[in-house]
Amino acid sequence: MNNPFLLLALLGTTATAAVSFTHGDWQINCDNTHTCRVAGYQTDDGEKAPVSVLLTRAAGADAPVSGKISLLTADESPLPDHITFTLDGKNLGELRPDKNNGEAELNAGQIEALLAALQAPRADIQFSGGKTQWQLSAAGASAVLLKWDEAQGRLQTASAVTLKQRGKKAVTVAPAAKPELKVVNIQPGKPALIAPDAADYARLNKLLDPKAECLTSDSSADQESYSAEEKTLAVYELDARHKLVAKLCWRGPYNETYYYGLFDDGLQNLQQRLGSDEEPMNDFNGKTISGQMKGRGLGDCWSGSEYIWNGEKYELSSALDSGLCRGFGGGAWQLPTFVSTVTEVKNAQ
Repeated sequence: MNNPFLLLALLGTTATAAVSFTHGDWQINCDNTHTCRVAGYQTDDGEKAPVSVLLTRAAGADAPVSGKISLLTADESPLPDHITFTLDGKNLGELRPDKNNGEAELNAGQIEALLAALQAPRADIQFSGGKTQWQLSAAGASAVLLKWDEAQGRLQTASAVTLKQRGKKAVTVAPAAKPELKVVNIQPGKPALIAPDAADYARLNKLLDPKAECLTSDSSADQESYSAEEKTLAVYELDARHKLVAKLCWRGPYNETYYYGLFDDGLQNLQQRLGSDEEPMNDFNGKTISGQMKGRGLGDCWSGSEYIWNGEKYELSSALDSGLCRGFGGGAWQLPTFVSTVTEVKNAQ
């Protein structure tokens, strides 16, 4: 969709705290403080050297846009000391990538020129050095930039990236503070085990997995039936009033997820359940329950979230992904959708 006015008509008018949107070779994630991060990449044909740009902007009318690039060579050889940035054939200056991470900062003039060019789908954006040329795709960028303005309440204002308009229309989204959370550092001992043939197994299993979604064969691998050991429930004592029950839901070649249920001490009332296909969980250490998922076997894209124990329940403390799967080991960037400040306490408050 190349008509920005048509896309504007399709967008909602209410900005939300967390936004995640991908179009073409571009992606935007906005977190709960209304800070947005936009990332673009090379085309996904497997033939071009990996390149990504990250544009970051906090909420508020006067917030500037910061930008940087990340580069990799196809043969993993060292990057050149100097990289030339050209935009539609115009030289925009040299960049000096960090030898350790391949990243280089963009200056304000380069960012301004890049944002203007990205609103044309056929913009020619190149970075070159030595024998390597990196081509940044503009496909999908205009839609993502428009979503950026929408998420931060900038549509048709003077601070908009797209459809900028001078006038009295004010930016409608202000920056929000990070939530301040307290985590209780608990260290549960070895769990009690409930085998599939135990009297209470069926009841607890149904509470954890009410739709019977778990412990079927994995669709992406020829996997035999799960063993009795894999079906066993693990019961952890968190404190005198709470127990946590853990259940393996599925296990694949390089990912797995568990369902976790917070119960009263008598295992009668399910108070909270964590883990799903949409938000996999696979690590528990008492004070946190977290999950990380690899987007594909190459390991160039990840997503994850973490919940902390506050003495009464597990509370979301972070959520992020690492961007599109475009050849960067571990992902090119961290693009959070939820951030917080966490302080550890010894006892529940």
